[in-house]
Amino acid sequence: MKLQTYTISVEHDIENNKMHIHRKNDGFSAIELLGLCAMIQHEVLDQMRGTIKPHTITREVVKDEPANNVLDLPCKKS
Repeated sequence: MKLQTYTISVEHDIENNKMHIHRKNDGFSAIELLGLCAMIQHEVLDQMRGTIKPHTITREVVKDEPANNVLDLPCKKS
């Protein structure tokens, strides 16, 4: 079994009003990363619309805060 990881860390420097993004790619090609990002984007938008619920994705909430900027996305009607 081969394990591939892509890690994104975001650091907020409040004093200087800057954000630093650190990324580490261990095993993915550029085309694989683009495909994964597109898939994740579609899944997150569908979850925000309420059309799907995650059932095979494991997420860990480290710090839960209320959303400041909530997107008003149109919902698909069933």
